[in-house]
Amino acid sequence: MDTRSKDCVDCNAPLLPLKPSPWTLLGYVGACAATALVLGSIVVTMYASADRARVEQIALNRLKSEVCALSSIEETARANRGISPTLRNEHIGRMGEIRATFASIRRSSPRSASVSQLGVALSDYELSIARQMRLIEDGDADAAAELLSSNADPLFHSAADQIDAQIRRSGRWAKKAQSAADIVTWSGLAIGALLTAFLLWRRQLSQQSLGRMALEKNMISRSERRFNALVRHGSDITVVVGSNREIIYVSPAVAHVLGYDPAELIGIPGYEFIHSDERSHITTVIDQIRAAKPDSSTMMEARVRNASGQWRLFEFVITNMLDEPEVEGILLNCRDISERSEFQIQLAHLALHDTLTGLPNRALFMSHVARALDRSRTKLSSIAVLCINIDDFKLVNDSLGHDAGDILLVQLARRLQECVRLLDAISRIGGDQFTVLLEDQADDDVRAIAQKIMAALWTPIVVETREVFVSVTIGVAIASGEYASADELLRDAETAMYNAKAAGKSRVVVFEQGMNARALEKLDLQTDLNRALKKKQFEIYYQPVVSLADGCVTEVEALLRWNHPTRGLVLPDQFIPIAEQTGLIVPLGQWTLEQACRQARQWQIDRIGQSPIGVNVNISPRQLLQPDFLDKVRRVLKTTGLAGELLTLEITESFMIQDTEPVIPMLHDLKKLGVKLAIDDFGTGYSSMAYICTLPIDSLKIDRSFITKLGEQDDDAVIGAIVTLAKALRIEITSEGIETEEQLTALQEIGCDNGQGFFLSPPLPPDKLTSVLMRSRKLSLVTNRAAKPSDADDGEMLRIA
Repeated sequence: MDTRSKDCVDCNAPLLPLKPSPWTLLGYVGACAATALVLGSIVVTMYASADRARVEQIALNRLKSEVCALSSIEETARANRGISPTLRNEHIGRMGEIRATFASIRRSSPRSASVSQLGVALSDYELSIARQMRLIEDGDADAAAELLSSNADPLFHSAADQIDAQIRRSGRWAKKAQSAADIVTWSGLAIGALLTAFLLWRRQLSQQSLGRMALEKNMISRSERRFNALVRHGSDITVVVGSNREIIYVSPAVAHVLGYDPAELIGIPGYEFIHSDERSHITTVIDQIRAAKPDSSTMMEARVRNASGQWRLFEFVITNMLDEPEVEGILLNCRDISERSEFQIQLAHLALHDTLTGLPNRALFMSHVARALDRSRTKLSSIAVLCINIDDFKLVNDSLGHDAGDILLVQLARRLQECVRLLDAISRIGGDQFTVLLEDQADDDVRAIAQKIMAALWTPIVVETREVFVSVTIGVAIASGEYASADELLRDAETAMYNAKAAGKSRVVVFEQGMNARALEKLDLQTDLNRALKKKQFEIYYQPVVSLADGCVTEVEALLRWNHPTRGLVLPDQFIPIAEQTGLIVPLGQWTLEQACRQARQWQIDRIGQSPIGVNVNISPRQLLQPDFLDKVRRVLKTTGLAGELLTLEITESFMIQDTEPVIPMLHDLKKLGVKLAIDDFGTGYSSMAYICTLPIDSLKIDRSFITKLGEQDDDAVIGAIVTLAKALRIEITSEGIETEEQLTALQEIGCDNGQGFFLSPPLPPDKLTSVLMRSRKLSLVTNRAAKPSDADDGEMLRIA
């Protein structure tokens, strides 16, 4: 056996003929052709797969760029705190590009689970961005920022991470497909024709891929240019600081925000533009962020110098991005908040100061008083609060107008500041009320300062070319450590001021402990008064008005009494002033009018065949100024059935001497109803009596202060003059408060028509007076003793004839 045959046997390989037959060659050729065909198919398939992977990789890169651009649009909108039409269109277009790009990726990998997850992440991110844009468009940029940190940023990073993972998967698959295709290609080099055809096809495919890549590159370039334009024209500045604290990048926005050329700032230490008071702090914060873990961030504020040398307040968001290859530094997002800070300062000032005078308001003043109390306890010293109220300030507003009143208040505030030390706190706590806080002043010095203020404010003030004299009433509360709070101290100063007002205004009153008790008693009385009408605690007494010529009772005056459940019988002079102040006098007076008319009508029914007795009812000025008062009187007369001639409305002289123009028409309308009008307390107004001739008055009631002084020549002459004037005008005269026989005799001699008083009869409840009137309505005006309230037996009328 030869060697060749031996070797072949040893390797157990089949022995092939050196010259194959034509059929074998044909078989080989066929096998090679088939193999080449199969290999060519495999090569084509692997190259196509590699190309799809590359196209998908390109699309994923484009998708990532578009997602970043969408984030930039949201950031710009949030920085501008609004969405312009251009920015809204850009947002809509960018969302469409993202959906189109992802659709192409989806088509290339329809069954890929990772692509499906990426689609979910992109959908969530788009939804979050849309919610932020709506919040910004609604003007709620702060809520949009909160949504960014809590939702959008995590979704953005999730989508970006998934895109990067998909890019890596596509890259790995492209490399594997390319390697397999190359192996198969090198294995099929024997098939030249097929290889040439494949190469031609590959060339064509590559040209197509390059065209698509060029198109994608152009789109990415446009996106980058758009992003750069947004950054360049944004209101926020982005700065990257390197490891040596030098600026390695600054966004173009620095040019129009601070006026610097971005290129000139590269390599300059960033802290050089920070105010020296805050420079060390910001460098410390940057160093702390540098030492912290990646993506750590913090926020601070500092003043930054612009190109004009002005200091602007900026808000910095400092983030560690040293591990980011594209950044490799400390990122500072800088926003100018100077206007916002100034606005906040203005709001704080307005919240604590009076807008008209610029003085501290009540809240700030109370804060000053509270701190002063703490200091006084520590130093064992005293402080004082002056409560200053302008007397009759309403008259200035009503006569000269509210603008003139404002001018007066401003000038008074300036004068007040001149009267005290710079360390003393002054405030305006109400419309016409000022307060002053004095520290470390002796009690006598406090009183002296109060008198100085009164004198300074009394000097005439020119308001719109008119000199105005202003007086003030001052209440003073002095604390030596016994006060627990600022409210208590101011309360006592106001109590002293109100006591000064009640004593006659234009004076200084220092608070005493008894004042607070009286104020509390008045408050309790006011509270009880509000409930008294609902609980029917009022009743009406009636005092006869007697003809001094024959002693006949011509009418009765209705006098209100309050049966308090604990205080007993409360007289009108104790509760009527409170009712006037609170406005309760209107319903109370209406109730009195109704009850008195109803009682007078009942007497008229009970005493059929006898001349009726009229009833006098006192009317408050507040009632008279009610626009529906005439209708109320008309309704009462109709409801009770009382004739208007039997009702007399008594109006105080102090009201009638004022400006009565608004009520004159109503007084004439009352006369048309038959109602009589009387002037009560006549003689106390100290004014011209000319109004008697112009108003439809039926009677005058001389005040009791004149009756008590009968026997004195001057007062007798005054009463005589009043009677003479009244008779000339055909007006009846009634004397109030007749307490002695001498007074009765003197009035009869003067010629007074009617009289009432305890000497004739005290006020009686309706049942007592009814029993008296049923027996007789005539009094005996001749007696040997003076009548007093205690002389009445069980409240019945005296000296019945």
